[in-house]
Parts: sequence; structure tokens; C-alpha cells
Amino acid sequence: MLGEKIVLLHQSNLSKYLQQAGYEVLVAPPGEAFQFFQKKEADLLVNWEARGNAWELRALGLLDNPAYLAKQLVRLYLQGKTLIASPLLGVQALARLIQDRNIEEEKEAESKEMEESAFLMLAQISKAIEERTSFFAGYGKKLEQIALGLAQATGVSSEGLKLLRRAALVHQLGMIHVPETVISKAGPLSAEERPLIQSHATMVRKILSSFPPLNSVASLLMAHHEWYNGDGYPTGLAEEEISLEAQVLGLAEAYISLTSPRPHRQALPHENAMSILKLASGTQFDPKLVETLPKALSNKVSSDAYYLKLPSHVGLVALGGILHLNEHYTEAQAVWDEANTFLEPKSALKVLSDIWGSQTFWALGHLQGIERAKKAIVQAYKNNQSLLLGHALLNLGLLELSRGRLDECLDLLPLAVDLLEQEGDHHASALATWALTRSEFYFSNNKKDFSGSFHQVLEKFLFYVERLALNDFVIRHDSENLPLLLQALSLGIRRDTVRHLLTRMAERGEEELLRLVRESKGQYSKDVYSFISEIQSKKVARSPVSMPASSISLEEELQDPQSSPPTSSDEKELMIRCFGRFQVTCSGTLIAEGDWKTRKVRSIFAYLLTHPEEPISEETLLELFWPTNGLEKGRHALHTTIYRLRRALEPSLGKGGQSRYVLHKGNAYYFNRHIPYWIDLEEFEKQIKRGQIFENQGETEQAQLEYEKAHALYTGAFIPEHSDEPWCTPFREKYQRLFIRSLLSLIQFAATRHAWKDVIQLAGRVLKEEPSNEQAHQMLMQAYFSTGKRDEAMQQYHVCLDLLKNNLHISPSEETVSLYQQMQKSS
Repeated sequence: MLGEKIVLLHQSNLSKYLQQAGYEVLVAPPGEAFQFFQKKEADLLVNWEARGNAWELRALGLLDNPAYLAKQLVRLYLQGKTLIASPLLGVQALARLIQDRNIEEEKEAESKEMEESAFLMLAQISKAIEERTSFFAGYGKKLEQIALGLAQATGVSSEGLKLLRRAALVHQLGMIHVPETVISKAGPLSAEERPLIQSHATMVRKILSSFPPLNSVASLLMAHHEWYNGDGYPTGLAEEEISLEAQVLGLAEAYISLTSPRPHRQALPHENAMSILKLASGTQFDPKLVETLPKALSNKVSSDAYYLKLPSHVGLVALGGILHLNEHYTEAQAVWDEANTFLEPKSALKVLSDIWGSQTFWALGHLQGIERAKKAIVQAYKNNQSLLLGHALLNLGLLELSRGRLDECLDLLPLAVDLLEQEGDHHASALATWALTRSEFYFSNNKKDFSGSFHQVLEKFLFYVERLALNDFVIRHDSENLPLLLQALSLGIRRDTVRHLLTRMAERGEEELLRLVRESKGQYSKDVYSFISEIQSKKVARSPVSMPASSISLEEELQDPQSSPPTSSDEKELMIRCFGRFQVTCSGTLIAEGDWKTRKVRSIFAYLLTHPEEPISEETLLELFWPTNGLEKGRHALHTTIYRLRRALEPSLGKGGQSRYVLHKGNAYYFNRHIPYWIDLEEFEKQIKRGQIFENQGETEQAQLEYEKAHALYTGAFIPEHSDEPWCTPFREKYQRLFIRSLLSLIQFAATRHAWKDVIQLAGRVLKEEPSNEQAHQMLMQAYFSTGKRDEAMQQYHVCLDLLKNNLHISPSEETVSLYQQMQKSS
């Protein structure tokens, strides 16, 4: 924020406040202001003029990114201007604008840097795989040069050229799982070996799935072995269904293969290779591309310099980590073994490889990682690498814990915790504390004494659970954690958090919980037995502890009986509906329209409900709801509105009484989520998430049920009575987007079953919400055509064409046009 140079169009007291805030301020008449921008001497141009009893703030332009500024102004400042009560609030508004711009730019730059780093790392992996055999040395560089030469000769776009370059340099990733004996085989491949080679296209996609920005690269590599006549693999695409970039890459690869030596033959001369490719013209390859290839080979394209920056084994170490994190443990272990043939015994990379390798062994349930972890400890200590030493000690401690060797665990894990805390790796420190807690528990259980050090480490672990939102981790490992939590409840350690976690575990299945208590022979305190009684009488309600939403896993939510709407409004103090119409039922009584007194009372309550992350400051509420009132009058209006809101929710609340629902903290307000309540927004999102889980698992019937439950809740747009208020717009769009996406999934399910009437009905619902949704138009065209309604199908294409042109100013996608052309041919 500091150091921004601002040009003011009018001299005013805002200049003083800006200077006090650390800005450099220049004042210039409007006719001269843009000279500063032309000379690149200013960052922001601001107009600040009196309008009635307030001031109008208008940020008119940013030197470096005017398009970004325009977007922010629309979102934050009501179409680019707002009335401000005082110069001080004007400074705060500008500060937020500049801060948002800087954060956005930093995120964008960081995202691009991460994407480039990911690609560089993967290119190194591919290069390392190439170097396993002499036949593939330099393969990626050759493929890059020939593919780009051919692409340039055929008019591929600049974006397509970038895509091809990346695909060529990571092409060999898919060969990571193919044994060297198969790659170097001198004779023909057997029936078992050929699928291994052919599966490299799907393996590339599997690896690149960890890097969403490289999805387009994955799709290209998946398709480059498709044939022009449809006989290729893996999906049998043909002609225009195969992208031009994929066809280019496939032809370039074929030419390199023919003109390079292989275990079973010498390299072929150019003329012989071209003769073979011409024979495959029209079957495997596009005839036009084959005809263009000789000319394209004369195009010299230089390879990116950064392709050769890092040693090959850096990529292998990184790939092992990727595979491990994605739980492909067997493949990860194969990569560690290969990486170790390249690594210097005393290098940091070797230590890292041994650490990750021991993790993989632990995940596989094997104990071979013990020696590898010990080697990592010794070398990290010699190299004075504290962070690596902490991880190595943690891994060895986990391995020893799996063997029940408690003395070793109690020696290793405290040091691991200390080192990881010192290095700031809090998640690893939490894992080490968890392992130490379990070790102390087993040790204390043997002695029947749960005091002293066990109490301390359990307290620390639960502290991490709260601060790092680790209840997902605790519940996932419920068999290990149930005894720990029961002891914590018995000892009175972080009682609310523990009750919350035990309640969630009981919802997943209470048998193990009851068994542990039955077998405890009275060792727990009365708190535990009281809690169990609540479980058995089905009176356990959601814990009053506010756990971060991100800490509850989707898998956990599938087991959540609290997520369904209560059968009676008596089950919740508040029942809140925001779809279709804003309605609040309090203790079974609907709050009447007149009870809200004013529209603004209801609007502020809705705003608090949709911003659960943190209390909303008075300044934010004033800017949103009373931008023209002046500071004192605005605060008076806010306090009056909050009072009316509390009275609407609690008619018996006396003046100065403590509200149960709308709380005040410091200079901010928030909705109390600790009381029993139900709101359709949260329920809708939960049902959608459940549907997505089932859909990802291929369980379409269950997914359909969950989506239909969500649709029953979506009775209309988000709070339509307040649709003219700018703060509502992102929420309305968010829930509409979730609704439409789930409808599109149902359409796909119905199309798979050839339930074309359902497709037509569901696509109509999508188009009612979003008339320009091209995917819905495609499915409607297909449904009409499949049910013999050719004219309706053709007409639907033209409806889609007009809507896209008039609403979005774009043309239909190639996929839509191709579908239309296929229908024309078929008729």
C-alpha cells in the first residue's frame, strides 16, 4: 500500500489524510492529470468532490491495469463510485481497492509461477525417463522441434504452439511404469507387453491430474495416438474429433520413431520413413499433414533453454512425492528406487528421497522403510538440516509405533516435534504430536496412569486440531483416536472440541465407542458416562464449538444425519429459508412481514447469515447500507436496525438484553451459529457436495438422489426480494451455478440411460435459469434427434446460435457445430 502515487483532481482535505496514510499525493486539474499517466509518474487517479452532505469518491484509472480496476469498481464501489461520509473513510476505501489489486496481482503472478514450476519439474521427470535408455535420449527435444515446425506450417495458434511445446517436453511421463526390459526388447512385443506400452497415454493423464493448469496438456497427450480413421487408442476418436495439435504430435512422434534407432532395427532414412507415413495417410494420419511434413521439417525451432536447467533426478524425486500424495504408493516406491541410482549419497535430495521413501513404506504397511529412515536421520544430522531431520525422526517414529516399540517412539518423537515447530512446519508438527500422544497413551495405559506427560501432549495435539482444522484427520483415523478422545473427555481437556469430535464419530457408528466404554471397568470420569447416556438416548446435538467449515470432509458429511431438514420446526430454534423467498421461523412461529419493520432489518440479517467466517465491522455495514448518511447518522441508523432485528427474532428481549442470535464483539456484529438452527443454503451445499462425491465414485443412482434433494430446496433465486442490492449478486450467482451444474450431471446420467424425455425436461430447467448454456442446448439437440424429432433438433441449434451471438457475442463451439453437421449428414 505504501509508496502508491495518487493524482487528485481537486484540492481537498482528502489530500492530508492520504499523505498521513503514507501515499504520495499530487493535485492536478482534470485536463493535466493524464499527463502523469503518460509519463508513468502515477499509480491511481482519484476524483473527490462534495455532493450534498457527503463526498463522492471515484477511482478513475490505474496505470498498470485499468481493466482490473474496472472490475473491482463494479464489485466494490457500486459501478465505480460511492458516497463517503468522511475523508478518513475515503482513505480506507482507497486502501482496500489498492490492497485488493495488489493481492489479485500477486495471486495471479504466484499462480503463473507455480504453473511454470510444475511444468519445469515434470519436464525434468520426463527427461529422466528418457535417459533410462540410449534409444530415447533427447527424445523430448526432438519431438518439440518437429511438432512445432509442423504446427507452424499448418497454422496452429500461438496458444496451440505453447500447448504442443509443453506436451512434447513431458511426453515420456507415461513411460514411468514401463519396465526397461520392455522398452529395450529387441524382438516383437508380447500380448502382455503391448498394453503396457499403450497405457502410457492414460498414465500421463493420471500424473498430470495433480496439476489442473496442465489439464489441456493431459488431454492433448491422451489423444495423440488416436487414428484419423478411428482405429487408434485410447477412446477411438476420428477425423475432426481429434484436435489439430494432437494430430500434429502423433505424426511428429511417428516420424521420430521411424528415423531413430530402436533395439530391433536401425534408423530409417528420411525417404523410407516418408514412404511408410504416406501409406498410413488417410488411415492413421490426416493426408494434409503428411503432405505438409517434408516442408515443415526444414523449419528450425529452438528448444526452451530451461528444459536443461536442472539435473534429471530432481524430477524423479518430485514425481515420487506427487505419486505418494495421490496415494499411488507402489508406483511411488518404484520411482524412489530409480531416483536413488542417480543421487549422491550425502546430498539433501538423497535425504529427501529417503524420507519420502520411508513414508511410502509406512503407507504400504511395510517395515523396510526403517533402515531408509535411519539413514536419512544420520545424513540430515551431518548436513545440519533441521527440517529434514525433523521429518526423518517423525517417519521413523511412525514406523516404530506401527511395530509397538514405545520406548523408541518416546525417544524420537519429542525431538521431531521440537524441530518441526522451530522450522515452522506446523502440520508436520501436528502429525508428530499425534504420534507422540498415541505413544504416551499406550505407555500410560500399561501403567494405568494417565497424568503428567500424557496430559501435556494430548492438550497440545487437540490445540493443533482446533487451530489447523484437523477434525477431518481425527475422524478418518477414528480407531486410533477414539481412546485418546475418551481419555481427554475424562480428564476435562478441551471438553467442547472433544465432545464435537466424539459426536461426529458416533454419527458414523457408535458400536466401537460403546464397546470401549463398556470394557473400561469404570476408569473414566462421570463426563464420559454422561456423554454416552446422551448418545444412547439419541439426544446428542451438534457441539456448540464452532469448527471451521473446511475441516469437515465431504466423506464425513455423507454420514451426517443432521444434514436433512428436521421433520418438525420444533427441532430447531431457527428455520431459515433464503431460496425463492426469505423466511425465518423462530421456535415454530413464522416472523411476519411487518415484524421486520423495515427492509433493511431483513437485509442485514441475511448479510450476517451469508458471512459466517468472521464478525462484520460497523464500517463495512455503514458503507454497504448507509453510504450517504454521514458517520454519526449512519451509526445511529445501524444501531436502531440491529435493535429491531433482535426484537424481530426475540420479541421478549428487553432493552439492553443479551441477544441469543445477533451478537456484538468489539466493533462488529455476527450471527451466533452455536444455537440450534437450520438454513436451506447450508443444507443445499451439503447435498450438492454429497452428490459430487457419489458422482466421482461412479455411483450415479446415489448422486442423483442427493442432487434431487438439493433441487427440492432450490425453490427460486437467492433472496429475490433483495436482488437489487449489490452484495446479493455473488451469492445469487454462486447458488445458481451449483444448481445448474448438478442439473447438467443429471442430464448426463439420463443420456447414458437413453432416457431422452428426462434429458429434454432437465435441459429445459437449465435453459430457464441460463438461456445461453451451450451444454444444455447440445443435450437437447441430441435428445430431440434421438427421439426422431429432427426438425426440433435442427431448430434448437439455431436457437443456440442466436442466443450465443446476442447474449455473449460468441460463436458455438466446434463440438456443437460438429453435432449439428453429424445430424445433417445422418438425415
